[in-house]
Amino acid sequence: MLTRLSISFIIIGCSLSAENWPRFRGPNGTGISNSEIPIKWTDSNTKWKTILPATGHGSPVLWGGSIFLLCADEEKGARIAVGANAKTGKILWSKKFAATKHKHHKQNSFASSTPATDSEHVYFSWGTPKNLTLVAMTHDGQVAWKKDLNPVKGGHGFGASPIIYKNLLVINNDQDGESSLLALDKSTGKIIWETARDSKRLTYSTPITYSASDRGEELIFTNWTHGITGINPVNGKVNWENSVFNQSSSHLFYSSAGLPILIYAGRFLPIAVFLLHERFRRNPSAQEEAATLAGVPLLMRIFRYHVGPHKASWLLGSALVLAFSVRELDLAILLP
Repeated sequence: MLTRLSISFIIIGCSLSAENWPRFRGPNGTGISNSEIPIKWTDSNTKWKTILPATGHGSPVLWGGSIFLLCADEEKGARIAVGANAKTGKILWSKKFAATKHKHHKQNSFASSTPATDSEHVYFSWGTPKNLTLVAMTHDGQVAWKKDLNPVKGGHGFGASPIIYKNLLVINNDQDGESSLLALDKSTGKIIWETARDSKRLTYSTPITYSASDRGEELIFTNWTHGITGINPVNGKVNWENSVFNQSSSHLFYSSAGLPILIYAGRFLPIAVFLLHERFRRNPSAQEEAATLAGVPLLMRIFRYHVGPHKASWLLGSALVLAFSVRELDLAILLP
């Protein structure tokens, strides 16, 4: 069944059109507004509520007197671009685009990206297993250009939001498949530069601009595999890159009973490794505590069986559990 949602706009001390909110998290992604915004939304500071044509998890953007946002029909997969009057909440126009219905995470939607806007156009993005789609529309709802690019691969669905940098429309296309960073001419949709990436996972970070004292303005991207990357916005060249996210790491914890637990996160699929004191076998509450901490309760139940000094293995659902003893401690590895 199609979910219908409402959006509301908060009454603030200044005019609704005094401050533009042109992209995800506002100017340069800072999330900072110059207006005084109430810390709680109540009926007394809500000016209007408007029923939308479909659902969506993206944020609205604001330019002048207009609000723009993306919705999607979760039953059929169609994406719906919407324009509304910022003062009254009245829907001014909506435009439906046919798109493929596909699998996504249960907490995701087909409209989880936030559009970007300037004085001329509003730019929408969405991804399916067939295409990454970018659409430029005028403020009165006319399509200026539409670009269908390579497929988007990733089981959780799409969520990347575009930004505007001078004459460019820039978007992160990090995914499980062929990945890249893209910049298009915002007036025509022509690709100006494309920087290949080895992302390996679908990620949704929205870039910001930054200027260091010793170099010019850069586009800053984040990604699990690449870390933080500084890109030359003129040609897409990688100026620098720092891998700051540990792709393989282990952490040693202790339960309230003082029993050691080692949890290991692998590069692609999580692998949980536990160093278990022999007393875990005789302490069900400690087992459950460790299971809760590690988030792998099924694995812990295997230790209610005896694990001797020799190697042993079990099939646990679709996972293989290997266990063996190391210096009076039991080492278990869960292989998804």
